[in-house]
Order: sequence, then C-alpha cells, then structure tokens
Amino acid sequence: MSTDILYPVLIALGCGTFAALVHRLTRPRPTRDDIATPLLMPSDDLTGPGADIGTAGDAQLTQARSEALALSTWHRSYEDALLCFIEAVDALEGQGKGEIAKEVSAELHDALEAHPAAEMRGELAGLESSVGAMIEAASRADEDAVDRHRVIYREYRISWLERIDQFAVDPKRVRRAIHSHRR
Repeated sequence: MSTDILYPVLIALGCGTFAALVHRLTRPRPTRDDIATPLLMPSDDLTGPGADIGTAGDAQLTQARSEALALSTWHRSYEDALLCFIEAVDALEGQGKGEIAKEVSAELHDALEAHPAAEMRGELAGLESSVGAMIEAASRADEDAVDRHRVIYREYRISWLERIDQFAVDPKRVRRAIHSHRR
C-alpha cells in the first residue's frame, strides 16, 4: 500500500475514533426520571389510536393500572405515618428510649397492613421489628445487639426513603429525612 493512501486512511480512522470517544464521554447520562415507569391514572385514555383493544395486553394493562393506583393511594394515605415513625426513631436513636416510637408504631402497623405489595409489606415489617428489637436491646443495655439492629433499621430506612421519594406527597419533608441520615 502506498503512503499516498495509507496516511489519509489512518488520519480518518484516528479522527473517527477520537470523535466516538468524545461522544461517549460527553453524552448525557439517563436519570431516574428517564428510566421510571409513568404512573397510570384512571383518567388516562388508553383506548385511542395505537391502543390494542381486546388483546391479552389489556388485562395486564388494567392490572398495572390498578396496582399503580393502589400504590399511589397508599402513598397519599400512609406517607405521613411512615415519615413520623422514621423521624421519631431518628430522634430517639441515640437516647435508647422507645416510648414515642411505640406510639407511632401503631400507625406504621396500619400502613404495613394496608400496603398493596406483599414484598413491601414484609420490608415494612422488617423496619418495624428492627426498631422494636433495637428498643428491647437498649432496655437490656446490650450495646452489641443495639448496634446490629440499628444497622438493619438504617438499611430499611434508606430503602424506604428512596421508595417514598419516588411518589412523595411531601417532597421537602422526604428530602429532609434523607439528608438528616447523611449527616
């Protein structure tokens, strides 16, 4: 191959590689909003052009809509109870007292029983029981057990704050709770 052809080809390949690298490094990254599934509301018109009527997908779509509506309703009804519980536990976490946490635990228990998803009910039960175990261990002055249950509580706390942040009724309060944990 002659250098009259080789050099222009190498220059073109080098420029193409450089352009591809710059594009890869500077492209916008997808955010949580780009990836999130839109919440379907009962007012959404799903019978217009492009909607498949009478297919097996209709049953799935109807089920997805009802699940999304149930989840949205749950968040509107119980977000406050969950945040009150988390705030009470956070306030008492270093003190070893559990009176207030026991009071708001009843509201959390109602939220737990009303949650439409079985797996999330289990996680709420884990949050509630980890706090109960932490309070019990503190009453016995068992610091190792308190620390173990505190770690479990904090893991559930993080996952639930992230979860309610997706459908937040009071976004400022949720953000405050998230940031109070990071101090």
